[in-house]
Amino acid sequence: MAHPPDEALSRAISEVLHEVRNRGMTTRDIAGYFAVTDSTVYRWEGSGRVPALSLLPAFDRLAGQPRGHVLRLAGYVSDETDLAAAIASAADLDDMGRDILAKVYEIVRVLTD
Repeated sequence: MAHPPDEALSRAISEVLHEVRNRGMTTRDIAGYFAVTDSTVYRWEGSGRVPALSLLPAFDRLAGQPRGHVLRLAGYVSDETDLAAAIASAADLDDMGRDILAKVYEIVRVLTD
């Protein structure tokens, strides 16, 4: 499920997509990675649409960056910030969004540590 536009998060997603395009990935490659349509990728890049929060760790992996990369680009956390604490206090997310994001990042942490 896509979420309403969040300017900072949308900008961060667009930046990650720009990074991977510079490394040679096509829209079709990116769409295949996320199992979405090409038009979904275009919406993420240009119309301010934000993907499901559960996909944020996949954007981190796609960029070849550590967990929380997208949230750092969006300005939600800094390199010194505890990711779980930052998610718990994120004012721009509702309770369900914070809960989902925290669970997703915890699952990714367990699987990759």
